[in-house]
Amino acid sequence: MCENGCCFSWQQTAAISITERVCSAVSVAASCIIILTFLGSRNFRRPINRLVFYATFGNFMTNIGTLISESGVGHGANSALCQFQAFIIQWFMPADSLWAFVMACNVYLAMFHRYRTDNLRPLEWKYFLFCYGLPFVPALVLLFIGTKSHGRVYGPAVQWCWISLEWDYLQIALFYGPVWLIIGLTFCIYARVGIYIFRQHKRLHKYIDTDTTLGSEMPVFLEAETNVSYGGHPSVQHQDLNSDHTHPSLEHPTRTGDPQGLVLFFLALLITWVPSSANRVYALSMSNQYLFGLTYASSFVLPLQGFWNTVIYITVSWRVFKLVPSQLSRLETRSLPTLLAGKWRRRVWNTTFINNVKEKLGYT
Repeated sequence: MCENGCCFSWQQTAAISITERVCSAVSVAASCIIILTFLGSRNFRRPINRLVFYATFGNFMTNIGTLISESGVGHGANSALCQFQAFIIQWFMPADSLWAFVMACNVYLAMFHRYRTDNLRPLEWKYFLFCYGLPFVPALVLLFIGTKSHGRVYGPAVQWCWISLEWDYLQIALFYGPVWLIIGLTFCIYARVGIYIFRQHKRLHKYIDTDTTLGSEMPVFLEAETNVSYGGHPSVQHQDLNSDHTHPSLEHPTRTGDPQGLVLFFLALLITWVPSSANRVYALSMSNQYLFGLTYASSFVLPLQGFWNTVIYITVSWRVFKLVPSQLSRLETRSLPTLLAGKWRRRVWNTTFINNVKEKLGYT
Protein backbone atom coordinates (compact mmCIF):
# COMPACT_ATOMS: atom_id res chain seq x y z
CA MET A 1 0.00 0.00 0.00
CA CYS A 2 1.67 3.20 -1.15
CA GLU A 3 1.21 6.89 -0.71
CA ASN A 4 3.33 9.12 -2.90
CA GLY A 5 5.71 6.27 -3.50
CA CYS A 6 5.97 5.23 0.17
CA CYS A 7 4.29 2.29 1.87
CA PHE A 8 1.51 3.01 4.32
CA SER A 9 2.63 2.60 7.92
CA TRP A 10 1.31 -0.31 9.92
CA GLN A 11 -0.83 2.14 11.94
CA GLN A 12 -2.48 3.35 8.73
CA THR A 13 -2.96 -0.21 7.50
CA ALA A 14 -4.50 -1.19 10.83
CA ALA A 15 -6.80 1.84 10.76
CA ILE A 16 -8.07 0.89 7.30
CA SER A 17 -8.60 -2.74 8.27
CA ILE A 18 -10.42 -1.92 11.51
CA THR A 19 -12.64 0.62 9.78
CA GLU A 20 -13.59 -1.87 7.07
CA ARG A 21 -14.55 -4.50 9.60
CA VAL A 22 -16.46 -2.17 11.93
CA CYS A 23 -18.46 -0.65 9.06
CA SER A 24 -19.11 -4.14 7.68
CA ALA A 25 -20.44 -5.30 11.05
CA VAL A 26 -22.72 -2.25 11.27
CA SER A 27 -23.99 -2.95 7.76
CA VAL A 28 -24.71 -6.61 8.57
CA ALA A 29 -26.59 -5.64 11.74
CA ALA A 30 -28.63 -3.07 9.83
CA SER A 31 -29.45 -5.59 7.10
CA CYS A 32 -30.85 -7.93 9.76
CA ILE A 33 -33.52 -5.29 10.47
CA ILE A 34 -34.67 -5.53 6.86
CA ILE A 35 -34.76 -9.32 6.92
CA LEU A 36 -36.61 -9.63 10.24
CA THR A 37 -39.26 -7.02 9.51
CA PHE A 38 -39.81 -8.08 5.90
CA LEU A 39 -40.28 -11.74 6.84
CA GLY A 40 -42.19 -10.89 10.01
CA SER A 41 -44.96 -8.70 8.58
CA ARG A 42 -46.64 -8.50 5.19
CA ASN A 43 -47.13 -4.77 5.67
CA PHE A 44 -43.45 -4.25 4.86
CA ARG A 45 -43.68 -6.07 1.53
CA ARG A 46 -44.29 -3.09 -0.70
CA PRO A 47 -42.63 -3.13 -4.14
CA ILE A 48 -39.81 -0.80 -3.10
CA ASN A 49 -39.17 -2.79 0.09
CA ARG A 50 -39.18 -6.09 -1.78
CA LEU A 51 -36.35 -4.83 -3.98
CA VAL A 52 -34.41 -3.58 -0.97
CA PHE A 53 -34.87 -7.02 0.58
CA TYR A 54 -33.44 -8.71 -2.53
CA ALA A 55 -30.54 -6.25 -2.54
CA THR A 56 -29.77 -7.22 1.06
CA PHE A 57 -28.48 -10.60 -0.13
CA GLY A 58 -25.81 -8.82 -2.19
CA ASN A 59 -25.03 -6.53 0.73
CA PHE A 60 -24.38 -9.54 2.95
CA MET A 61 -22.07 -11.13 0.39
CA THR A 62 -20.21 -7.86 -0.10
CA ASN A 63 -19.73 -7.58 3.65
CA ILE A 64 -18.24 -11.07 3.76
CA GLY A 65 -15.55 -9.77 1.42
CA THR A 66 -15.00 -6.53 3.34
CA LEU A 67 -14.88 -8.38 6.67
CA ILE A 68 -11.98 -10.43 5.28
CA SER A 69 -10.26 -7.06 4.72
CA GLU A 70 -6.43 -7.25 4.73
CA SER A 71 -6.39 -10.96 5.51
CA GLY A 72 -6.83 -11.82 1.84
CA VAL A 73 -3.83 -9.72 0.87
CA GLY A 74 -1.77 -11.28 3.66
CA HIS A 75 -2.42 -14.80 2.36
CA GLY A 76 -1.03 -13.96 -1.08
CA ALA A 77 -2.47 -13.40 -4.54
CA ASN A 78 -2.73 -17.11 -5.39
CA SER A 79 -4.40 -18.13 -2.14
CA ALA A 80 -7.98 -19.37 -2.16
CA LEU A 81 -8.95 -16.67 0.37
CA CYS A 82 -7.64 -13.85 -1.82
CA GLN A 83 -9.31 -15.21 -4.96
CA PHE A 84 -12.60 -15.76 -3.13
CA GLN A 85 -12.56 -12.24 -1.67
CA ALA A 86 -11.82 -10.67 -5.06
CA PHE A 87 -14.52 -12.72 -6.75
CA ILE A 88 -17.37 -11.78 -4.38
CA ILE A 89 -16.35 -8.12 -4.29
CA GLN A 90 -16.32 -7.94 -8.10
CA TRP A 91 -19.66 -9.78 -8.23
CA PHE A 92 -21.75 -8.27 -5.46
CA MET A 93 -20.41 -4.78 -4.75
CA PRO A 94 -21.56 -3.22 -8.06
CA ALA A 95 -24.91 -5.07 -7.81
CA ASP A 96 -26.11 -2.50 -5.28
CA SER A 97 -26.08 0.24 -7.92
CA LEU A 98 -28.08 -2.04 -10.22
CA TRP A 99 -30.74 -2.50 -7.54
CA ALA A 100 -30.96 1.28 -7.15
CA PHE A 101 -31.48 1.48 -10.91
CA VAL A 102 -34.32 -1.08 -11.02
CA MET A 103 -35.97 0.67 -8.06
CA ALA A 104 -35.93 3.83 -10.14
CA CYS A 105 -37.39 1.84 -13.04
CA ASN A 106 -40.25 0.69 -10.81
CA VAL A 107 -41.04 4.27 -9.88
CA TYR A 108 -40.94 5.27 -13.54
CA LEU A 109 -43.29 2.45 -14.53
CA ALA A 110 -45.72 3.27 -11.74
CA MET A 111 -45.61 7.00 -12.46
CA PHE A 112 -45.80 7.11 -16.25
CA HIS A 113 -47.22 3.72 -17.25
CA ARG A 114 -49.71 3.22 -14.38
CA TYR A 115 -48.14 -0.03 -13.24
CA ARG A 116 -49.76 -1.45 -10.12
CA THR A 117 -48.29 -3.76 -7.52
CA ASP A 118 -49.63 -6.78 -9.42
CA ASN A 119 -47.90 -5.54 -12.57
CA LEU A 120 -44.57 -4.92 -10.86
CA ARG A 121 -44.27 -8.19 -8.96
CA PRO A 122 -43.79 -10.40 -12.06
CA LEU A 123 -40.79 -8.24 -12.96
CA GLU A 124 -38.93 -9.05 -9.75
CA TRP A 125 -37.36 -12.32 -10.91
CA LYS A 126 -36.12 -10.52 -14.02
CA TYR A 127 -34.64 -7.80 -11.82
CA PHE A 128 -32.98 -10.46 -9.68
CA LEU A 129 -31.33 -12.11 -12.68
CA PHE A 130 -30.29 -8.74 -14.07
CA CYS A 131 -28.77 -7.38 -10.86
CA TYR A 132 -26.87 -10.54 -9.90
CA GLY A 133 -26.46 -12.22 -13.27
CA LEU A 134 -24.94 -9.26 -15.12
CA PRO A 135 -21.97 -8.71 -12.76
CA PHE A 136 -21.53 -12.46 -12.25
CA VAL A 137 -20.31 -13.00 -15.82
CA PRO A 138 -17.20 -10.77 -15.70
CA ALA A 139 -16.52 -11.76 -12.09
CA LEU A 140 -16.37 -15.43 -13.08
CA VAL A 141 -14.36 -14.87 -16.27
CA LEU A 142 -11.71 -12.80 -14.47
CA LEU A 143 -11.21 -15.65 -12.04
CA PHE A 144 -9.53 -17.70 -14.80
CA ILE A 145 -7.49 -15.00 -16.54
CA GLY A 146 -3.78 -14.51 -15.94
CA THR A 147 -0.51 -13.97 -17.79
CA LYS A 148 3.15 -14.61 -17.03
CA SER A 149 3.99 -10.92 -17.14
CA HIS A 150 1.07 -9.56 -15.11
CA GLY A 151 0.04 -12.59 -13.09
CA ARG A 152 -3.58 -13.36 -12.24
CA VAL A 153 -6.21 -10.65 -12.60
CA TYR A 154 -7.38 -11.10 -9.03
CA GLY A 155 -4.79 -10.12 -6.48
CA PRO A 156 -3.82 -7.44 -3.91
CA ALA A 157 -5.52 -4.10 -4.65
CA VAL A 158 -4.56 -1.78 -1.78
CA GLN A 159 -7.15 -2.40 0.99
CA TRP A 160 -8.28 -5.89 -0.07
CA CYS A 161 -7.95 -8.48 -2.82
CA TRP A 162 -9.69 -7.46 -6.00
CA ILE A 163 -8.51 -6.65 -9.56
CA SER A 164 -4.77 -6.26 -9.01
CA LEU A 165 -2.87 -3.08 -9.77
CA GLU A 166 -1.14 -4.74 -12.75
CA TRP A 167 -4.60 -4.90 -14.38
CA ASP A 168 -5.73 -1.47 -13.20
CA TYR A 169 -7.42 -0.55 -16.49
CA LEU A 170 -9.91 -3.38 -15.88
CA GLN A 171 -10.94 -1.66 -12.65
CA ILE A 172 -12.30 1.20 -14.73
CA ALA A 173 -13.60 -0.90 -17.65
CA LEU A 174 -15.38 -3.59 -15.62
CA PHE A 175 -16.22 -1.87 -12.35
CA TYR A 176 -16.18 1.91 -11.97
CA GLY A 177 -17.19 2.65 -15.56
CA PRO A 178 -20.33 0.47 -15.54
CA VAL A 179 -21.24 1.64 -12.02
CA TRP A 180 -21.15 5.31 -13.02
CA LEU A 181 -23.09 4.55 -16.19
CA ILE A 182 -25.83 3.01 -14.04
CA ILE A 183 -25.69 5.95 -11.61
CA GLY A 184 -26.12 8.33 -14.55
CA LEU A 185 -29.15 6.43 -15.84
CA THR A 186 -30.61 6.35 -12.34
CA PHE A 187 -30.14 10.08 -11.99
CA CYS A 188 -31.92 10.66 -15.32
CA ILE A 189 -34.94 8.68 -14.12
CA TYR A 190 -35.05 10.46 -10.76
CA ALA A 191 -34.73 13.82 -12.50
CA ARG A 192 -37.60 12.96 -14.85
CA VAL A 193 -39.79 11.86 -11.95
CA GLY A 194 -38.83 14.90 -9.89
CA ILE A 195 -39.71 17.29 -12.72
CA TYR A 196 -43.04 15.51 -13.19
CA ILE A 197 -43.92 15.74 -9.48
CA PHE A 198 -42.90 19.41 -9.36
CA ARG A 199 -45.09 20.26 -12.35
CA GLN A 200 -48.06 18.35 -10.92
CA HIS A 201 -47.75 20.10 -7.57
CA LYS A 202 -47.49 23.41 -9.38
CA ARG A 203 -50.71 22.65 -11.26
CA LEU A 204 -52.38 21.67 -8.00
CA HIS A 205 -51.42 24.95 -6.33
CA LYS A 206 -52.65 26.82 -9.39
CA TYR A 207 -56.11 25.27 -9.03
CA ILE A 208 -56.15 25.97 -5.29
CA ASP A 209 -55.03 29.59 -5.70
CA THR A 210 -57.71 30.26 -8.32
CA ASP A 211 -60.39 28.69 -6.09
CA THR A 212 -61.32 26.20 -8.78
CA THR A 213 -63.93 23.73 -7.63
CA LEU A 214 -62.58 20.18 -7.67
CA GLY A 215 -65.25 18.22 -9.42
CA SER A 216 -65.92 17.59 -13.05
CA GLU A 217 -63.15 20.02 -13.92
CA MET A 218 -60.59 18.29 -11.75
CA PRO A 219 -57.40 17.46 -13.68
CA VAL A 220 -56.99 13.78 -14.51
CA PHE A 221 -53.87 13.33 -12.41
CA LEU A 222 -55.57 14.81 -9.34
CA GLU A 223 -58.69 12.73 -9.72
CA ALA A 224 -56.68 9.53 -10.15
CA GLU A 225 -54.52 10.13 -7.11
CA THR A 226 -57.48 11.20 -4.99
CA ASN A 227 -59.69 8.20 -5.69
CA VAL A 228 -57.29 5.35 -6.44
CA SER A 229 -54.23 4.23 -4.57
CA TYR A 230 -51.05 2.89 -6.11
CA GLY A 231 -52.29 -0.65 -5.68
CA GLY A 232 -55.41 0.11 -7.71
CA HIS A 233 -57.78 -0.04 -4.73
CA PRO A 234 -59.81 2.69 -3.02
CA SER A 235 -57.79 4.57 -0.45
CA VAL A 236 -58.13 3.28 3.10
CA GLN A 237 -56.65 5.18 6.01
CA HIS A 238 -56.79 2.51 8.73
CA GLN A 239 -55.85 -1.10 8.33
CA ASP A 240 -54.89 -3.93 10.63
CA LEU A 241 -51.19 -4.74 10.72
CA ASN A 242 -51.87 -8.43 10.20
CA SER A 243 -53.79 -7.93 6.97
CA ASP A 244 -52.43 -9.13 3.64
CA HIS A 245 -52.38 -5.66 2.12
CA THR A 246 -50.13 -2.72 2.90
CA HIS A 247 -51.46 0.73 3.63
CA PRO A 248 -52.48 2.21 0.27
CA SER A 249 -51.54 5.68 1.48
CA LEU A 250 -47.94 4.45 1.59
CA GLU A 251 -47.87 2.83 -1.82
CA HIS A 252 -48.24 5.62 -4.36
CA PRO A 253 -44.86 6.87 -5.60
CA THR A 254 -45.88 10.48 -5.11
CA ARG A 255 -46.86 10.03 -1.47
CA THR A 256 -44.89 11.79 1.25
CA GLY A 257 -42.40 9.03 2.10
CA ASP A 258 -41.32 7.94 -1.36
CA PRO A 259 -39.88 11.23 -2.67
CA GLN A 260 -37.64 11.16 0.41
CA GLY A 261 -36.69 7.62 -0.53
CA LEU A 262 -35.75 8.72 -4.04
CA VAL A 263 -33.48 11.44 -2.68
CA LEU A 264 -31.92 9.06 -0.15
CA PHE A 265 -31.26 6.44 -2.82
CA PHE A 266 -29.33 8.89 -4.95
CA LEU A 267 -27.47 10.39 -1.99
CA ALA A 268 -26.49 6.89 -0.84
CA LEU A 269 -25.08 6.15 -4.31
CA LEU A 270 -23.02 9.33 -4.25
CA ILE A 271 -21.76 8.77 -0.70
CA THR A 272 -20.77 5.20 -1.57
CA TRP A 273 -19.09 5.75 -4.92
CA VAL A 274 -17.63 9.28 -5.02
CA PRO A 275 -14.75 8.71 -2.53
CA SER A 276 -13.71 5.35 -4.00
CA SER A 277 -13.95 6.65 -7.57
CA ALA A 278 -11.90 9.72 -6.69
CA ASN A 279 -9.32 7.42 -5.09
CA ARG A 280 -9.11 5.29 -8.24
CA VAL A 281 -8.85 8.31 -10.58
CA TYR A 282 -6.12 9.86 -8.42
CA ALA A 283 -4.16 6.59 -8.40
CA LEU A 284 -4.38 6.28 -12.18
CA SER A 285 -3.16 9.83 -12.67
CA MET A 286 -0.27 9.28 -10.24
CA SER A 287 0.91 5.86 -11.50
CA ASN A 288 -0.84 3.86 -8.77
CA GLN A 289 0.30 6.04 -5.91
CA TYR A 290 -2.45 6.29 -3.29
CA LEU A 291 -3.35 8.93 -0.74
CA PHE A 292 -4.15 7.58 2.70
CA GLY A 293 -7.10 9.95 3.16
CA LEU A 294 -8.91 8.81 0.03
CA THR A 295 -8.09 5.16 0.68
CA TYR A 296 -9.42 5.43 4.23
CA ALA A 297 -12.60 7.15 3.00
CA SER A 298 -13.14 4.31 0.52
CA SER A 299 -12.71 1.71 3.24
CA PHE A 300 -15.32 3.58 5.28
CA VAL A 301 -18.12 4.07 2.72
CA LEU A 302 -17.97 0.93 0.55
CA PRO A 303 -18.88 -1.58 3.30
CA LEU A 304 -21.87 0.54 4.38
CA GLN A 305 -24.13 -0.28 1.42
CA GLY A 306 -26.39 -2.42 3.60
CA PHE A 307 -26.59 0.31 6.24
CA TRP A 308 -27.77 2.93 3.75
CA ASN A 309 -30.33 0.55 2.29
CA THR A 310 -31.68 0.01 5.81
CA VAL A 311 -31.94 3.77 6.38
CA ILE A 312 -33.96 4.06 3.16
CA TYR A 313 -36.08 1.03 4.08
CA ILE A 314 -36.95 2.52 7.48
CA THR A 315 -37.65 5.96 6.01
CA VAL A 316 -40.17 4.79 3.41
CA SER A 317 -41.80 2.37 5.91
CA TRP A 318 -41.83 4.60 8.95
CA ARG A 319 -45.62 4.57 9.36
CA VAL A 320 -45.60 0.78 9.45
CA PHE A 321 -42.67 0.74 11.90
CA LYS A 322 -44.68 2.91 14.30
CA LEU A 323 -47.40 0.23 14.38
CA VAL A 324 -45.01 -2.58 15.32
CA PRO A 325 -44.96 -1.87 19.12
CA SER A 326 -48.76 -2.07 19.32
CA GLN A 327 -48.70 -5.39 17.47
CA LEU A 328 -46.03 -6.78 19.77
CA SER A 329 -47.99 -5.70 22.85
CA ARG A 330 -50.98 -7.75 21.64
CA LEU A 331 -48.76 -10.82 21.38
CA GLU A 332 -47.17 -10.57 24.83
CA THR A 333 -49.55 -13.07 26.39
CA ARG A 334 -49.02 -15.67 23.67
CA SER A 335 -45.95 -17.88 23.66
CA LEU A 336 -43.90 -18.54 20.52
CA PRO A 337 -44.77 -22.30 20.46
CA THR A 338 -48.47 -21.40 20.65
CA LEU A 339 -48.14 -18.98 17.74
CA LEU A 340 -46.21 -21.48 15.63
CA ALA A 341 -48.63 -24.30 16.42
CA GLY A 342 -51.61 -22.15 15.45
CA LYS A 343 -49.97 -21.07 12.22
CA TRP A 344 -49.08 -24.69 11.32
CA ARG A 345 -52.59 -25.89 12.15
CA ARG A 346 -54.14 -23.25 9.88
CA ARG A 347 -51.82 -24.23 7.02
CA VAL A 348 -52.62 -27.95 7.33
CA TRP A 349 -56.35 -27.36 7.78
CA ASN A 350 -56.53 -25.20 4.63
CA THR A 351 -54.67 -27.50 2.23
CA THR A 352 -56.41 -28.57 -1.00
CA PHE A 353 -56.78 -32.17 0.19
CA ILE A 354 -58.37 -31.20 3.51
CA ASN A 355 -60.68 -28.70 1.78
CA ASN A 356 -61.88 -31.44 -0.59
CA VAL A 357 -62.53 -33.78 2.33
CA LYS A 358 -64.42 -31.06 4.22
CA GLU A 359 -66.53 -30.35 1.14
CA LYS A 360 -67.46 -34.03 0.74
CA LEU A 361 -68.37 -34.28 4.43
CA GLY A 362 -70.53 -31.17 4.24
CA TYR A 363 -68.27 -28.86 6.25
CA THR A 364 -68.09 -25.23 5.16
